[in-house]
Amino acid sequence: ADDVEPEETGAEDDAVERTIEIDDETMTAIARQVVDMLGEKQLATVNGALEKLTGTVEKLAGSVQTLTKQQRTIGERLEALETDEDEKRREWVSDLPNRQKPAIKVTHRPRVERQVEEAEQDYAAIAEATLAALPDPLRPR
Repeated sequence: ADDVEPEETGAEDDAVERTIEIDDETMTAIARQVVDMLGEKQLATVNGALEKLTGTVEKLAGSVQTLTKQQRTIGERLEALETDEDEKRREWVSDLPNRQKPAIKVTHRPRVERQVEEAEQDYAAIAEATLAALPDPLRPR
C-alpha cells in the first residue's frame, strides 16, 4: 500500500485564467493599507532608500552622457584616421590659398606616333663604321 503513487489529477491542465479589474478607489485603499501595515518608520526607510537610489541613477545618467560624448569623439577621430591619403591630399590642396596651390602640369602627347625617319640601323654596321673612323694606331688588327 506504501508503493502506490498518487494519481495525477490534471490540475495544471484545468488552470483558468482570471482577471481582476481595480479602479482608482480600490487602488487608493490598497495603498493606505500598505502604509498602515508598514508603519511610518519602515516607510521612512523605504523613502530613504529610494532617494539614495535616485541619486545613484542621476550619477549613472551623467556618467552615461559623458561616456557617450567620449565615444562620439573617438568615433570621429577613428573616421579621420581611416580616410585614405589621396583624400587627405585633395582636402589639403583645396584648403591652400590659390597662389600656393601646386601648378597643374600638362603633358602633350601626339595622337600619332612619331615616324622613324631612318630605317632601323644594324648595330654591327654602326660598330664597323665607328672602328673605321678611328686613327690607325688604335684600330684593331
